[in-house]
Amino acid sequence: MVVRRVRRLVGVTARVARRTGEQVKQELLRLEKSGVLSRRDVGRLLSLVRHEAVAAGKRVSRFVASEVKHDVALAQRLARSAAERSRKASKVLRSKSTKRVKKKGRR
Repeated sequence: MVVRRVRRLVGVTARVARRTGEQVKQELLRLEKSGVLSRRDVGRLLSLVRHEAVAAGKRVSRFVASEVKHDVALAQRLARSAAERSRKASKVLRSKSTKRVKKKGRR
């Protein structure tokens, strides 16, 4: 199973790793404790991940996103938490990249 891909879905990390189903479960429960997911979301995501074939290296996030489409509330919650995290990450990156450009004297 692929926790990290599920984590990517909720914006935790972009790194991809194979994990056992039990580890996926633990990870989702951890996300539930931190308030990102509700108990119902955890169950739904677990069942989606369980059915997903990772042999082809497909992104679970994309898979789950398509499955989640009909559940607007869940989709919005996931999108919001992912957006917040990526915003923080890009802020750090942005400050670094502009400094680099300034040193080169292009701006």
